[in-house]
Amino acid sequence: MGFFARLFTFRGKVYSLRKKYDKFREKADKEDNTEKRMNSLKILDQVEPTLVILEEQNMSRFDRTRMVAVVDSGVEQAKAILEDRLLIKQTQQTTQGPR
Repeated sequence: MGFFARLFTFRGKVYSLRKKYDKFREKADKEDNTEKRMNSLKILDQVEPTLVILEEQNMSRFDRTRMVAVVDSGVEQAKAILEDRLLIKQTQQTTQGPR
């Protein structure tokens, strides 16, 4: 497949999404902060099956577009966590006495 064929086809979009996914996956693996690493890996693990389906199966244009949007938003969310633009708040459970 030539450069222009990859650039102007749907396969090119999936290829660029895979590169982006792999880049942030490696960045998350190298992260020292455990909380940021776990949150970003959790998001990336949820997105990966959809990315594999995009790579391997033929589907309608509508389904492909929807799945690309899901993968892209998940990767961007992981990117935001790793770059400290998105803070994940942990739920704090407080115990209250009887009323």
